[in-house]
Amino acid sequence: MNVVSAGGQRQRITLGERIGRGTEAEVFDVVDFAGCAAKIYSEPPDKVMARRAKLETMLARPPEKKSISAAGKELPLLAWPTHVLEDDAGRFTGFLMPKVMAKLPQDEAVSLVTYMSRTEMAKALTNNDRSLPWRLLVCRNLAGVTADLHRQGHYVVDFKPQNIDVFKNTGIPCLLDTDSFSIAPLEGPRFPARMYTPEYACRELLENKVGPSGVADDLQDRFALAVLMFQLLNKGIHPFQGVPVTEREHNTCEQAIRDGHYAYGLAANRDIGPMPGSDHDCLSRQTRALFDRAFQSDSPKLRPTAMEWKDHLERLRNTASEFAKCERKPDEVLHIHFAQLACPECRYEAQKKIPEQSSELSGLAKFLKALALIGALALGVAWLSGRFPQTETRPATVVPGPASSAERDAPSAKTRVEPQPNEPVPTRAAPDDAEVARAMQSATDADGLRARQAILSLAIRDAVSANSDEMYALMRQAAAREGDVAERMATVMRNTGYLSHFSGWRLFAREAKETNEKTLASYHGNLQQALHQQWIALAQNPYNREVAGNLGYYVAFNKDAPSALSFAIYALSLPRKEKDPIRLADWQLVGSALAMSGRADTALGAYAAALARTNNPEGFCTSLLKQRADFGESLKVSIQQAFERVPERVSPVPSACSLPIR
Repeated sequence: MNVVSAGGQRQRITLGERIGRGTEAEVFDVVDFAGCAAKIYSEPPDKVMARRAKLETMLARPPEKKSISAAGKELPLLAWPTHVLEDDAGRFTGFLMPKVMAKLPQDEAVSLVTYMSRTEMAKALTNNDRSLPWRLLVCRNLAGVTADLHRQGHYVVDFKPQNIDVFKNTGIPCLLDTDSFSIAPLEGPRFPARMYTPEYACRELLENKVGPSGVADDLQDRFALAVLMFQLLNKGIHPFQGVPVTEREHNTCEQAIRDGHYAYGLAANRDIGPMPGSDHDCLSRQTRALFDRAFQSDSPKLRPTAMEWKDHLERLRNTASEFAKCERKPDEVLHIHFAQLACPECRYEAQKKIPEQSSELSGLAKFLKALALIGALALGVAWLSGRFPQTETRPATVVPGPASSAERDAPSAKTRVEPQPNEPVPTRAAPDDAEVARAMQSATDADGLRARQAILSLAIRDAVSANSDEMYALMRQAAAREGDVAERMATVMRNTGYLSHFSGWRLFAREAKETNEKTLASYHGNLQQALHQQWIALAQNPYNREVAGNLGYYVAFNKDAPSALSFAIYALSLPRKEKDPIRLADWQLVGSALAMSGRADTALGAYAAALARTNNPEGFCTSLLKQRADFGESLKVSIQQAFERVPERVSPVPSACSLPIR
């Protein structure tokens, strides 16, 4: 049992539902203390006990302002510890802290991550809360909380949007995970921070000139605070995210920080240019000059302090002449902008309305429709033709749900065939021109990502509604070519310039991989968070076939079969190096999504394609059983039919492929 210990008094508490979980601790609602949550450490007892001195120092030396009165409530500025928790034997187990709920749009707080996407802001926030003056207020308040923390000698270090919530209708932030901060004691050595996030880490931290445990000043926080505010004011674009203008490689955001490749300064960077759609040029010159100091100064000590940012932003908000109403839409708060500068909202609306710019786009839409149809359906003919090679059984590797980066399978031995120019195309209505244009041009925005999903989804919808004669003809034509359908789709996309619209997104390849692995490990526990994280991963690197395929898996787990089918087809369409294997998990997902949509016969074709290529039939069967458990009983018939074909493929039949399926 857990007991509150304060001032020599002990009071037993009752834990409610679990509201959070990390690698070191779990967070629970507390029945006995309204508005409080309990963080209970799950580490070994010796590590937990080592945390007590730090927690007691935090109780003894809190920031001057831990909360503020607003909107008729007392809102926490930090989830700062309020009480130490012990077990019945007096052993330290964790602490109480203010509870901040930011999990759903209807909650009173949202994660700062919400402000990094136009789409997510539109879902969760009012127009007023999304406006430029309001986002400046959030920046000002965040700088104020940070400045107060620094006055006590405490530093955040792992300063990132995932650890910050913002209360709606007030613009007041609350910093979470405070027990991971670097804490200054009254005397003796500092209690260190042990973690940092590379894309929010300053150069000296990345270059190991000082580790997080050795941070003894606010220079790291100054850098990370500036990154957060830049993203808040520029649609989530990272200041070291950009489009290379030289042949020099900028593979990661971390490397760009090391190299000082800031793309948005008052003076252009010769190595890297701004991301398309960036609104940095719509910010005031004084604000941009502060960002230049934060990201381009030779000396870290020249970075603006949190207090300097607070004073600057306060002056901006209190000076009416700094802002102007939009000439086109003077009554709309979203169109308020800096005086004498462009209105970023008008710019965004104009970009959305740009019509189809070339005949390639309409051609691409038709190619997508035809190839999505072929990719999903042609495989049934290949199965019927009996051209599946026999292979020996190999030791099984169980794939639990979506594929991890460790998954490997045998590449196809088929000869690559270029797409035929006279390939028949179903006579269906093309996607709306504006939707196509948006998909092609909004490469820096989640809206563009969703537009691409919508186009693929339309292609699939047309495919499953085609008449049986048309299906059969297309399947026969595709099978006769004996080419790898996924490679052909990729070739067409590449030849039409489709992938060129992902310019600059390779910068975050490592971050995308890390986000993918983190999500893979925890998607069962919090599906909505997993979907959000995986969207970020795909935005970081839309070339990553694993990231795209896994997002499809999570979408299917969320019972959205059409979108899952779109992502699986999209993952299969992405280009790959000659020696890279085809991801059989994506073929399986195509089949499962079709089965979920009531297309059991067509689903069998996709399952058959995966079985034909695998050198691990037992892993194939185990993975499909896992998908059935995750996606539901609609998969049973198609999976059973696929399992019935396993004896023709391998002998002896692996135990995982036994029939009947129960």
